[in-house]
Amino acid sequence: MNVFRKSLGDSWGHHLRLHIKALSTSAKDGGADNAVEQLWQQFFLDPSEWWDNRLGKRDKGYPDFKHKYRNEALWLDTGHDFQWVETKLTALSQHQSQPRSGLTLLLDYHYGVDLGDPGKHIDWKDIWSSYARERRRESTGHKDDRKITAQVKMIRLPTPCLFSWSTAIAGYSRAGHGEKAFELLKEMQRQGVKPDKFTFVSILGACGAVGDLERGRAVHNEIIKSGVKINLFVWNALVDMYIKCGSIESAREVFDRMCQRDVVSWTALIAAYVKSGDSETALGLFDEMIQQRVEPDRITYVSVLNACAYLGVGAVEAGRKIHEQMMQSSYSLNIYVWNALINMYSKCGSLEDARLVFDEMHPKDVVSWNTMISGYAKMRRGEEALQLYKQMQQEHMIPDKFTFVTILNVCARLGALEEGKKVHAQMIERGGGLDSYAWKSLIHMYNTCGSKEYARKVVDTLRTRV
Repeated sequence: MNVFRKSLGDSWGHHLRLHIKALSTSAKDGGADNAVEQLWQQFFLDPSEWWDNRLGKRDKGYPDFKHKYRNEALWLDTGHDFQWVETKLTALSQHQSQPRSGLTLLLDYHYGVDLGDPGKHIDWKDIWSSYARERRRESTGHKDDRKITAQVKMIRLPTPCLFSWSTAIAGYSRAGHGEKAFELLKEMQRQGVKPDKFTFVSILGACGAVGDLERGRAVHNEIIKSGVKINLFVWNALVDMYIKCGSIESAREVFDRMCQRDVVSWTALIAAYVKSGDSETALGLFDEMIQQRVEPDRITYVSVLNACAYLGVGAVEAGRKIHEQMMQSSYSLNIYVWNALINMYSKCGSLEDARLVFDEMHPKDVVSWNTMISGYAKMRRGEEALQLYKQMQQEHMIPDKFTFVTILNVCARLGALEEGKKVHAQMIERGGGLDSYAWKSLIHMYNTCGSKEYARKVVDTLRTRV
């Protein structure tokens, strides 16, 4: 089933009308063409961030591609078709079934394409061959840190355009090679090619990935001095960079200066406040987001539910209000949101509400079961925790180490030796994947239940494994 058709329903009619209106803008200045072409360029920077709806379309009203997190869509048959888009989509479909690094994907997508000047052609296959040779040298221990072969090969090719440079920089950034992205930017500027907003977005991502706040600030200053028009993508990249570099204050300063914000902007800052332990500020920002009529997405809901969970009993009403808003959301709510909802109700002391959510959700994963069992355990409702653990097994859900630790502590508190022995047998049956904490919980259970002999046997068994 098409995820976006299910989640957004008739709202696509409105979205389509807006899309048609945008495309009907006077083409004298090329405005519509430029806007659509820039969006396609964003698509090819990271196609994994877009849903491909082409196979599931039942009418032309639904987009061919829809961004997973932003309210952006792309149609193939609009009258604003670009030949290079078809070329790159063909390359993408040929390679999408094969696992690749970020750089490999970019090299594949842009094979034989140079948007900067159709008359100047860069053979990306040559770059890929060089990159592959460099990878082989690294794997055999013959690594040359003085230069990056793929990078140097590109520089020697005839007149790489701005888009080519930006694409390669984005590839390094997304593949986690921040320093290589910085090197490539420096060489690009040395050759007199000025970065644009797409280049800056990639470099900001590289700064965030390596946590280099000083360099991130320098890039920020360079953006201002360059005179590049700072659009929403750049603003969001700045916020994200400052957050990842540990400067929420700077992120908030950028956020407050933004004249336009989308769900990505709000969610990034809300999640950062929650992660830093400032749940009250996160919830206040969420309320402001709602007042600004920005619709939260799944990531937003997980963040604010976690904020309520951290605050505990006093935030249960705020959590209920968020639950009500979720039910009116146009987004389909995934298992992560439902698990966060169970966790919120459990941490806020409302186990009945948590259990209602748990019973209604399908499917459940091991986190769902663990969260509910842990909720009962923390509220000293051990019998219900044991009963749910048995139900978990009846439904053929395999416990993990967190399940075992929780239920062993329940057995210890209840003095339920026989139940504890059954859990021990299940741990042995499970085999690997259990850490020392799980085995310490087992020893604690036996000691607490008065079976020191069994506790010694477990200790002796563990010693023989060392």
